[in-house]
Amino acid sequence: MKSLSLDIGRIFGMLYWAGNYCSKLEQQENDVTTIAWDGKTLAGDSQSTNGGLPRTFTKLWKLASGDFFGACGDAQDCIAVKDWLNSLKEKESPKVADSFGALLIKVQKSIVVYPDKPEVTTVTTTVYKLEDKLIEIPVKEKQTAIGSGRDFAIAAMRLNCDAAVAVSIASEFDVYTGGLIDVLSIE
Repeated sequence: MKSLSLDIGRIFGMLYWAGNYCSKLEQQENDVTTIAWDGKTLAGDSQSTNGGLPRTFTKLWKLASGDFFGACGDAQDCIAVKDWLNSLKEKESPKVADSFGALLIKVQKSIVVYPDKPEVTTVTTTVYKLEDKLIEIPVKEKQTAIGSGRDFAIAAMRLNCDAAVAVSIASEFDVYTGGLIDVLSIE
């Protein structure tokens, strides 16, 4: 009887471990991508997973306002938030999963005109991270990244790689980052 209870205990232990492991995989599957910002360029991979199969999905958008938006998480959540931002937040904010994450790069262009000199255009950017409550959280770092390959991309940018190269490097180490790399750059 003792060995039977020990075996049942082991079985329950393995089931508990497997349940936690699968739960972590499910969470990670919703956060599968790499989006990186290097101060001038927003880059993201185009791999998406649907039913365990890789698909192609654009995760970067230039909004109607001229701002840049890159998102990770469920594709429907990404599109719903993009559409909400494009409406200039006039609609009610969409409900998104806890695993949703995004970078919003607000782009401000100014033209300075001097007498007898050519005009000068200056561009400033402000970076925000959005999570499931869609509150704009200011990002103070010049370089940042989100998604499952975030750490690889940040490390690459710290070694002077641009955002596109950083996402490419992340794709070499992160199984959930891949496909073509999309890029939006400040002109």
